[in-house]
Amino acid sequence: MPNYSKNEIILVRYPFSDLLSSKVRPAVVVSTPHPSQDILIVPLTSRTASLLDGEFLLSDWSAAGLNVATLHESCCQCYTLDSFSPIATRNRDMIICSNRNKKLDQQIIMKLKLGKTYTQKDRLILPEDLIRKANQQKREGKLNEAITKYRRAIKLSPNSFILYQNLGDTLAQKGLLEEAVLELKKAIELNPRSALSHCYLGEVAIKQKLFDEAIFYFDRAIEIQPKCHKYYNSLGLALMEKEKYDLAINCFQKAIELKPDSCWGYYNLSQVLSKQDKLSLASSYYQKAIRLNPQLSNDSKKSNNIVSPPKDSLEMAFTGERYIPRVKGQIRYEHLHRYGLCLEIVRGKSVLDIASGEGYGSAILSKTASSVVGVDIDIESVKFAGDKYQDKSNLKFIVGQCNSIPLPNESIDVVVSFETIEHHDQHEEMMQEIQRVLKKDGILVISSPNRLVYSDLPNYQNPFHVKELYQQEFVDLLNKYFLYFTLYGQKICMGSFIYSLNDNDKYYITHYTSNDQEVLRKNCSLDDPVYFVALCSNNFNGIQYALESVYLDKNDSLERASSETSSYTITATIISCSQDDPEALWGFNLDGVQQTNTSNSNGIKLMLLGWVLGKKSKVEAIEIIYNHVVVKQVLIDFPRPDVAQVYSHLPDAEMSGFETIVDIGELVEEGELLIQAVCSNKSCIPLKKVQFQVVAAEKQ
Repeated sequence: MPNYSKNEIILVRYPFSDLLSSKVRPAVVVSTPHPSQDILIVPLTSRTASLLDGEFLLSDWSAAGLNVATLHESCCQCYTLDSFSPIATRNRDMIICSNRNKKLDQQIIMKLKLGKTYTQKDRLILPEDLIRKANQQKREGKLNEAITKYRRAIKLSPNSFILYQNLGDTLAQKGLLEEAVLELKKAIELNPRSALSHCYLGEVAIKQKLFDEAIFYFDRAIEIQPKCHKYYNSLGLALMEKEKYDLAINCFQKAIELKPDSCWGYYNLSQVLSKQDKLSLASSYYQKAIRLNPQLSNDSKKSNNIVSPPKDSLEMAFTGERYIPRVKGQIRYEHLHRYGLCLEIVRGKSVLDIASGEGYGSAILSKTASSVVGVDIDIESVKFAGDKYQDKSNLKFIVGQCNSIPLPNESIDVVVSFETIEHHDQHEEMMQEIQRVLKKDGILVISSPNRLVYSDLPNYQNPFHVKELYQQEFVDLLNKYFLYFTLYGQKICMGSFIYSLNDNDKYYITHYTSNDQEVLRKNCSLDDPVYFVALCSNNFNGIQYALESVYLDKNDSLERASSETSSYTITATIISCSQDDPEALWGFNLDGVQQTNTSNSNGIKLMLLGWVLGKKSKVEAIEIIYNHVVVKQVLIDFPRPDVAQVYSHLPDAEMSGFETIVDIGELVEEGELLIQAVCSNKSCIPLKKVQFQVVAAEKQ
C-alpha cells in the first residue's frame, strides 16, 4: 500500500466474495450501509494497520466493528480534500483513509452527506494492481493499454525504476524508440545498477543502428550482472553488426558456457560462423540449436529478449537444412546436378518446385520452363526467394505444404521434388497432392536418400530428416501412384576425364570401366547409390528421357580435394573452456595439435599431446568429441616428468599425460573438437576446443 498524503483518501468497492477469499487488503474502513445514514469511521489501530501487508480474517473485521455483510461491488478512486467532489455512494460502499484525524474525518463526512450522487467514470486502482494488469497486457501484445497503465502507475509511484523500465521496453516494442530511450534513462537514473534497463537500452540502440552505443550498454549490463547468458548473446549480435566476428564468437561461447541448455547461444554462433564461411561448423552448431529447440527449424527468428541480426538481402544463412548456392563441396554437386538434369524435361512447360527453399533451383528451371512456381513451408524462405529472384518474370514463390499444395487441379506439367520426402512422414498425402496438381500426362522428378547407405551403414542420423526410405519402400510408394517410372542412383565417386580443351555446346562422352583383367568400353552402373532419383508419369512417353549424366565444376574445392589430397595443410586454433568449478583441476595443458597426414589420405588426422591433473577427483581419461559424438577416449597414462617436477607433492603427476591421434574420417573444410576430462566420479570437465581448417596448398 503506498503512503498517501494527509489530504488524500481512497474510495474502494470490493466484492464480498473477494473479502471472504482474502483477495483484498484494506486498512481503515468507513462503511455506508445507506447514503442517508451516518458514516462509521474505523480507527487506524495497530491491529487494522497490520492488515495492510498480510491476509486478513473475517473475525478481524467483525472485531473492528464492521458488518461485512453490507459490503458490495468494487471500484477505486483517489481524491484530495481540496478538490473533493461528491462521490456516488451506492448502498454498501466502504472508504479507506490514510490517517486518523477526527477533524478531517468530520469534514469528509459532511461533504458526503451534503453532496449530490453521481457516477465517477475515471477509476484509479492501486499501483501494484496497475503494474500487474499492464504486465499482462504487455505479454498479450496490448501495448497501448499497457503504456497507459504504466504511466498512471508512475504518477502514483514516481520513484519506481521498474515502472520506467517496463514502460521503456513497451514503447520500444511499439516502435516509439526516442520515447523509450527517455524512460529507460530515467530508470537508470533511479537505479544505476539495473542490468535489464541497460540491456533494453542496448536493444533500442540496435534498432536505431547505433551499434557502438548498443555495445556500451550491453557491456554495462554484463558488468552489473556477469552471469546472465542473454546479455552475452545480445552483445554478440551487436558485435556482429560491427563485423567484429571473433569478439562475437567469444560472447556466444560465453553464453553457451553460462546456459548450455539454451538454443540461442548455439543458434547465434552458427550465424556468425556462417558469416565467416565456416559452414561445416555453422551447420553443426545450428543442428545443436534445433535439438534443444525443434521449433527453431520452423521459426528462424525468435526474440527471447535478443535482438536478431537482420538477414542479408542477397544471402541466406546456411543452417544445414536447406542448401544455398554459396556452399561448396559434395552437397553443391548433388543439388545442382539434380536441377541441371531437369532442364530439358521442363522446357516450355509449367513447373512446380516443391520445397523450393532459397529459390536457386526454381531459378535454374525458369531458364527453360514457361513458368515455375516454388512452394515452401517457411515464410521467410519464400520472402527471401521472391526478393532475390524478382527479376525473373516467369518465376514466383508461394507459401504452402507438400500435403496441401496451393494450386488448382491438373494445372502443372512437371513437378520437381528434390530432397523433400525425407523431411516429413506424410508421404501418402504428398503423393496424392502431387497427383492432384499434375496434368494427366504430367511428369514427376523426385529424389530421396537411400536409407541403407545414407544412414544405416555409416551409423549417421540427419537431425532434419523425419522418415527416410529404403529402396523397396521408395519403389512401392511410386508404384502406388504412377503407371511408369524409371529409377536412377546418384553418388559422388572418383573418375578420370579426357576432354576437349575447347568449351562448346556439343559434346560426346564414351564410357569405360574395367574388371580385374581388362578395360571395357561400356556404361556401368555404380553400386550403393546414396540417393535415388525417379522419373515418374502415367504416360509412358513421359519417362523417355535419359538422365544418366555427369556434373563437373572445375572451380570447386571438391575437385581439388579429390585430385590433390596431398596438397593441403591443416591449421588449428586452441580455445580455452572456462571452468564452472575452478577447484576441479590442479592443472591442464594441451601442448600442441599436429597434422599427421600430408599425403595419400582422404581424411583428417590430428595428433594431440597434453596433460591433466584432477583435484577433487582423479582424471582417468580424456574424451575427444566431434560433431557431438565421442570419437575417441584416451587413458591418462603417459609419462610427464616435467609435470611431476612442478607438482612433486602429487603422486598422479608422473603419469598425467596423454598422446593420441584423432582420425576425423573425412576431408572437411573446417571443424571443431571438444576435449573433456573424464573423472573417477564419472563427471566430465570441458578442457579445450580445437578449431581446425583445411587450407589448400599451392602447387610447386
